[in-house]
Amino acid sequence: MLNELPPHQRSTVLFALTTGLRLSNVVKLEWAVNLDLKDAWVKGNQSKNRKLIVLPLNKVAVDALQQLLGNHPERVFTYLGRAFTAANTKTWKRVLILAGVESFRWHNWATWHELQRLGGWKTVAMVERYAHVAPDNLAHAASRMNAVFNGYDLVTAA
Repeated sequence: MLNELPPHQRSTVLFALTTGLRLSNVVKLEWAVNLDLKDAWVKGNQSKNRKLIVLPLNKVAVDALQQLLGNHPERVFTYLGRAFTAANTKTWKRVLILAGVESFRWHNWATWHELQRLGGWKTVAMVERYAHVAPDNLAHAASRMNAVFNGYDLVTAA
C-alpha cells in the first residue's frame, strides 16, 4: 500500500503508523519538532484532551520528517506548498481499494482499553496509574517500530 501512495501521502502515513498519533494531530502537525533529540510536540490546544503531547520519534518518523523540512514554514504535512486539511482524499481511497483494504478507519493504535488488556489491569484507572512511564522508556518503545519498516525505502522522488 505504501508503494502506491504519492510521496506526500507516503510520508504522512509512515509518520502516523510509527507514532500512533490521531489523524487530526498528524494532519495538523506543526514544526514543534526537534529532530536531533527525536521529539515532537502537539500543543495542548491541538490535542483531544487539551494536554501537551510529547512524542518520542523513532528513526522511521525522523527520516520521514527530514524529507519534509523546508516545505512549509509552520505545518509539517503539505501538498503543493499548502498545509494539509484532510487525509481521506480520492487518491487515498483509490489506494485502499488497490491494496484490497475494505474497511479502514484512521485511529490511534494504542487505546487505553488495549493497554488495559495487554497489561492485565482490571480497570482503565489502573492503566492511568501505571502506564505513565519515563520518556526514555517511551523512546525505546517507539524505536521498536523501526523493525516493522526495516528495509522500506523512505526516499521519495521529488
